Amino acid sequence: MPPPALPAVVVGTGTLKVSVRPWGRVAIGGVTKGQEAPVLRTVPAGPYPVTVYYQDKQLRATASVKSGGQTLCKASFTPGKESISCR
Repeated sequence: MPPPALPAVVVGTGTLKVSVRPWGRVAIGGVTKGQEAPVLRTVPAGPYPVTVYYQDKQLRATASVKSGGQTLCKASFTPGKESISCR
């Protein structure tokens, strides 16, 4: 007799939003697809590497998207104050 089947693992989706000042190209999970900020995508829950490009600079962070939630990544290329954060 085979062992009982395990229940299917259901991964929900969440929203990942990326905003950039003044502007930038956004790659989520290594895929750019020519996206310019702001970017709003529904994705399966989980971690995502986010890279934002502006001129010859880039900023990187990891966004943790929770099922049913929204994660916001904010990037700034203000001279001397370049930063990125995801919450």
